This record gives sequence, C-alpha cells and structure tokens, in this order.
Amino acid sequence: MQKLYVLLAVVALAATAAKAADPVCKACQEDNEVYCESTTEYYFCNNNKIEGALQTCKEGSVCTNDIQVCVPEADIVADGPIKSLCGEGGTSGKCQNCSGGDKYACVSKTEYARCIAGEVSVTFSCNADEICVAEAQATSKNKTVCVPKCVADFNGEEASCANDDYTSSITTAKPEATPSPAERAKTCSDAAVDHPNVKWFYTATADCKSYVYCEGTGSGTTLNWTGFQRSCTPQAQFFDETTKSCVAKKPDSCGVPA
Repeated sequence: MQKLYVLLAVVALAATAAKAADPVCKACQEDNEVYCESTTEYYFCNNNKIEGALQTCKEGSVCTNDIQVCVPEADIVADGPIKSLCGEGGTSGKCQNCSGGDKYACVSKTEYARCIAGEVSVTFSCNADEICVAEAQATSKNKTVCVPKCVADFNGEEASCANDDYTSSITTAKPEATPSPAERAKTCSDAAVDHPNVKWFYTATADCKSYVYCEGTGSGTTLNWTGFQRSCTPQAQFFDETTKSCVAKKPDSCGVPA
C-alpha cells in the first residue's frame, strides 16, 4: 500500500510539472522564451520576465510555442505540436482581454480588472482561496469571475491566466523623466505648425508611447500653449494621432522603430 501511495504521488507530481510547462498565451514560454501578447505580437523574455519592446510577426504568421516564434498560420495543424498560443479558443480570449464586451477580465491567476471602453482599467484581487475564471461571470449567480479553488477543481475549471501577478508580468522599460511644463509647452508650440487654426490638439512624443494634450490661450496667430502629457498602457502602448487614441500596433506615422 505504501508503494502505491508513493507511485501515485510521483504520477501526480509529473502531471503537475507537465501542466505547468504547457504553453499558454500571455506568459513567458519555457522553450522559446517569448511572451505572446496577441495572435501576432510578442515580447522576448529574460529570467521569466518580459524584456524589450513589443515585436510583430510577419503578415500571415502567428505567435507560437515553436523555437521560430512566428509560424505561418497555414502550417499549424489541429492537435499538432506547434500551437497558436493566442489564437481563437486559446487563453488569449480570456486573459487580459476586454474586447468581448464583458464587465470584467482576468489579468492574472488571482486578479481581475474592470473593463472600460474595451480596455483593462483598475484591477482587484480575488480572495485568498479563489482563482479568476473569466467564464464564471456568465454562469455564476453573482456575476463574479472569482471562483473558490475547490469549486473550480470540482467543475474542471482552470484560471484564465497563466501569470501569477499582473503588475510584474508586464515589464516595461524604465520610464523617462517627465518633461517640465516649459518643455511640454515647447512641444505644443513646435507641433502647432501641423495643427493650424485650432486651440487644442493631441501630439505624440518621439517614441509614440505617450502623448501631449496641447491647449492654447490668447488670440491671433500666436498662442500661449500648455501641455499635459499622458502615457499609453502596456496593452495599447502606441499613440495614433489619426484616431487620437492608444493602439497596440505602432502606427505608420511614428518614425521611431517599435
């Protein structure tokens, strides 16, 4: 009997290890050391943390668990070893995703966020014995995404996200020093040439990862400009001056490489 217990314990540990290594969307992969942010976008990983800028696969290719990272979508077969990690039916549809019209989105195994205008906003934590299951808000009586771990195990449910912590799973470069009011005013004054006959406009910074709202006072052709700088989010990190909003893919109007 004791040998049987030992054998069962070994099998359980092996299953857990295999499950932990399963490739998923929005988590640093062990084999190819990348973090698939979306179907076609990814970050490089170093020591299981995101490093560097967002990368984009070539047209027709998707982010996978393969060592080549981006693989033509047409080459991926059902139940094959290469997985489109953030493809339809994958973790991407449930983790850190507010595009489906749901009220909440899971952002880590135990954290969730309120979805505002299709984007992740303020985050909250589930109770100590709960995990975040995105599908639960459609089936639970209280419309919550936090499910007791024992209930999730009983129902065969898993956390929608693979990452343990939302804040540390998205590691961005060290932020630049905030420009002074005078520097922001000069940014607005220089950009005003491209925005004639208006007293307010938005302009992107050099790297397009933040933007300045410019407001002019006075009359005539010479205005006194005041600038208010804002940063985009990790999920939509580039400012598009055409749509006046932050987007996930670097706009063509931004001359600085992503």
